[in-house]
Amino acid sequence: MNTATDPMNVINAADRIRVLATIDPDDPLLRAELDALAEDTAQRTGMPTSMASLVLGMAQHAAGSYGLTGILALAGGTPIEWALCARTVTSGKPYIIPDATRHPVESRNPLVTMGGLRAYAGYPATVAGHVVGAICVLTDTPHHFTDDQLTTLHQAADSMTDILQRHRDGK
Repeated sequence: MNTATDPMNVINAADRIRVLATIDPDDPLLRAELDALAEDTAQRTGMPTSMASLVLGMAQHAAGSYGLTGILALAGGTPIEWALCARTVTSGKPYIIPDATRHPVESRNPLVTMGGLRAYAGYPATVAGHVVGAICVLTDTPHHFTDDQLTTLHQAADSMTDILQRHRDGK
């Protein structure tokens, strides 16, 4: 693989990791704000599950969530290889999948084959110029995302960015 386009180079970029290191994912105040954001995002989009994730070097951490069940809830995240939010981070763009069972890459993802994930939409959250995570909604049924739902996700990503920046700055 060309190292310039290797997604792991983006995930493990030193500057991005330094920014992540300034965010305490175990801060209960941060968790409360991101949980509230995830709940609001799920309700506004009409989706059963939402997650505000931080994408670390080897794992995706659910820094805030609403409606998570099963392995995602128990583990509080996923290995990086399973993390759809990691694809949002590496591209720096929204990642939308109406039916993961028909997706050329995600159809083999254990979250799909064993976890029942069917539809996903995620938007990147950027802090200090680096994409550090994503806000997403997901469901166990195929779903065509509307323009209104995607606008709501974009707004939620902006809110997540603001929350992370505020906590990073100690405010």
